[in-house]
Amino acid sequence: MDEIADPLYNPNRYGPSKKIIADSLELLVEEHKIFMQEGRQGLRPMFFKTDKIAEIVFTLCDFFVVEEIVRYATIEIFNRFEIEHIRSAFVYFRSEYKQITDLKRRWYEVEKIIVYQLPLRILTCLQICAKIYASNNNKNQITVNEIKNLLDRITGNSHASNIILDSEVYVLETLQYDLGVIMPYTFVETLLEALGFDLRETKIQALHKPCVALLDITYMRHTQIYERINREFYANNPKKVLTDLSKMIIKYDYKLLAVAIVTSASFVVAGNENKSFPFKVIDKLSNWSSIAFSDIQKFTFGILEIIKGDYSKVK
Repeated sequence: MDEIADPLYNPNRYGPSKKIIADSLELLVEEHKIFMQEGRQGLRPMFFKTDKIAEIVFTLCDFFVVEEIVRYATIEIFNRFEIEHIRSAFVYFRSEYKQITDLKRRWYEVEKIIVYQLPLRILTCLQICAKIYASNNNKNQITVNEIKNLLDRITGNSHASNIILDSEVYVLETLQYDLGVIMPYTFVETLLEALGFDLRETKIQALHKPCVALLDITYMRHTQIYERINREFYANNPKKVLTDLSKMIIKYDYKLLAVAIVTSASFVVAGNENKSFPFKVIDKLSNWSSIAFSDIQKFTFGILEIIKGDYSKVK
């Protein structure tokens, strides 16, 4: 397979202009504001991006050798699908079964079906995302037969091809064919491009690989990292109540996560040789994102503490 080209993070005649990067960053921030407002209004109350789901998705992505962005898009699409899927199913059964005992009994059966279908739904979301982000003359697309063969191996059952095709249609219809997602990866890539213009003395491209590794770790150790982050953010604010909604808002703050990922990567790359570099990065990112310097530090040190200096995973 042809190697996927590395992104361009330092200015050269082949890369996007500084204005394009600035406009992209501004657009991302505006989209993120809407995204966060929905979270504060309780419109995103469920969360299916668990540590185990991330591990499964990343393993499947490694198996199929897909584009890097597909790893994260699949998780975000799957999360959106599951929210809508379960919400619509509950609304339907709530209207059909007026007695709470009947509803509970029927819903228990529905839950078993949802769990049974989980491998199929994850693979469907992966297949859809692989199509969206396919390059190299469609070499990175995943065929129905490939999905079928793997699904048969995972479940021990034989699946007809039409089951996989029907699942794809169902996922698309559930999402109303809206496959746009806000994800930390997009922020990370855009921030790296912007840093390439403003920190010309440093090869920002060196941050890319650690950023991806740290993003993987953050997804796969999501619970551990966010429990620590929640404690950090509320430890010095006794008047604030750590509600489920406030926890969810922090989980969905992808801008904050992306900034912390890039900053964490800068600490890993700098090591003891260039101790001032990470703080230059924090300063730039704080100005662009309007996130307090101290908040970036808290999140960054939280991530670095979780990996406990085992930088071999991210270098």
